[in-house]
Amino acid sequence: MDDPVTTARSVRVAHGFRQRLFGLGRKPLAGTSLAFRTRSVHTFLVGTTISVAALDERGRVLHSERLAPNRLYVQVRAAWIAEWAGAAPPPVDTVITLLK
Repeated sequence: MDDPVTTARSVRVAHGFRQRLFGLGRKPLAGTSLAFRTRSVHTFLVGTTISVAALDERGRVLHSERLAPNRLYVQVRAAWIAEWAGAAPPPVDTVITLLK
């Protein structure tokens, strides 16, 4: 069985201004995940490294990496950006389920 802390297969879509503004938060809990309808995210004021992935319209991973605090992540081909706390970034071509 997959470990949710090390394998990302689904993410919740961020709704509302507050959830989009704060993302995973300053000290995100391991296993927490969110997806944003955007092409960029940042880790300013985030106290830990997170995993991020650029997704196409269908949730297929186009690019992923670990993102340290105080960094900007931009992927112009992305329809969604997903982020995870305490999880390894998913491999390219993995399909992520967006939980709306």
